[in-house]
Amino acid sequence: MYRKKPVTNFLCPKPSFILGLATVLNVRGSFFEFNYSDSEEEADFNALKSDWAMVGQDICNSMESAKKELRKAG
Repeated sequence: MYRKKPVTNFLCPKPSFILGLATVLNVRGSFFEFNYSDSEEEADFNALKSDWAMVGQDICNSMESAKKELRKAG
């Protein structure tokens, strides 16, 4: 089963190299677009959802690491 990899920076802009170069000429200061939510509740929900997804990913990574170490040892 394929799952989307959880991220911790979903509220931050996703700049590229070209965008970084373009910001040098940005006089207005409104170059980046942030991921906005319609309400505070929605933003909190999305943040908590992402946090718990990261916790789950950490647990899965730890389990995989432990499996590999046990295979090596035994």
